[in-house]
Amino acid sequence: MRTKFRNRREVAGIGVKSVLIAPVLLMCIFFFSASPSFSQSREIVKTDDFEVKIGGYLKNLTTYTYSSEIRGVDGLSKVRLKLEASWKRKIKATLHYEIAMISGESLKDEATREKLSGDPDELFDLYWGLNSDRYVVAAHTLDRAYLSFFTDYFSVMVGRQRIAWGVARFISPTDLFNPFDPSDIDKEEKLGVDALLCEIPLGDFSGLSLVFAPTKNMDYASYAFRLYTNFLDYDFGLMAGRFKDREVYGFDFTGQIGDVAIYGEFAYNMEDDIDSYLIEDRFAPFGFSVRWTKGEYIRAVFGAEYVFSNTLSVLLEYYYNGKGEANRENYNFTALAEGKELTLGENYVFGSLGYELTPLVRGDFACFYNIDDQSALFSPSIEYSATENLYLKIGAQIGVGDMGSEYRLRPDLYYFQVRYYF
Repeated sequence: MRTKFRNRREVAGIGVKSVLIAPVLLMCIFFFSASPSFSQSREIVKTDDFEVKIGGYLKNLTTYTYSSEIRGVDGLSKVRLKLEASWKRKIKATLHYEIAMISGESLKDEATREKLSGDPDELFDLYWGLNSDRYVVAAHTLDRAYLSFFTDYFSVMVGRQRIAWGVARFISPTDLFNPFDPSDIDKEEKLGVDALLCEIPLGDFSGLSLVFAPTKNMDYASYAFRLYTNFLDYDFGLMAGRFKDREVYGFDFTGQIGDVAIYGEFAYNMEDDIDSYLIEDRFAPFGFSVRWTKGEYIRAVFGAEYVFSNTLSVLLEYYYNGKGEANRENYNFTALAEGKELTLGENYVFGSLGYELTPLVRGDFACFYNIDDQSALFSPSIEYSATENLYLKIGAQIGVGDMGSEYRLRPDLYYFQVRYYF
């Protein structure tokens, strides 16, 4: 199912029905796909000219959400099958089929059910609902379905594919084809987009990417380019384009200062229209005032990462959101709830620590801090590699801050995830 289930109030764990189904699916997949090598992708056909690979995974995510207004268990179980066929390294077909089911307390809300079972605004109808009621929402989709053509001078990919630009770890101002929410639990698969992508190499470590992504409403089609190169051991990228309802111009870079990895992004946005929204205002006649969004603004990121010899990794990232508000009384909570915006404030610091407790156990701790309203979201997790293909993970997302601040409004969330690759 579409990874739009990632919203922390919608995504997660599994209800009673899913708990019964997931182990059965896991056993079936293990029986039909297990091999002595425990490969995550294996060849099923191989000749001098033709090759076919198959792989995939099963995931089961169980979450418990807790707050004064919301509490209960929700769930997501999904199976993803990946098929790749290539001929003479000139043509390649990629197909990812996914079937998913979500159940739990969140489905009692009608608006949540409608949002989960809605058809994505892509050019092709590759999403099919199976069930939608107050107990279970299920669907299946072809989230990757594209052809790749390779020549000595350029390559072309056409169909539903992954397009990921930008270099930032938490929020990327230049990654505008279905970007991740920084608080998403599962970021392994980026949403597919129907697009035509052309890659033109311009020398060693240099090239030009051209993208055209139509939608059902062609007024919201996206088209953009990204020019990238390497200079003095630094990677640089320059991009410009139109993304649905706005024009964006930006650049990014990555490099090293000693043993410290550094990176950054900058994006100037110009939106077609500005929207109005209501904010609480005790001095207004009805207790509310109308406020308008910003039509032109800058978003920027600068980050650094260092990995010690004992496997401890430290990452720190500053994010400036020119469309956000420094005063929390002016927050556009409607845009956040609808998924139009990922953050509400202007200034953020994101950080993470990671450490291999043993060769099979890794601990991570992430923090999202809103400098303007001084609220924070803490996200600790521990992952255990049970086998080469089986991973178990537990974690939490806990918001702190004053009432009315961005992260304090989020209910606490605790989760357990099982991932099996075949």
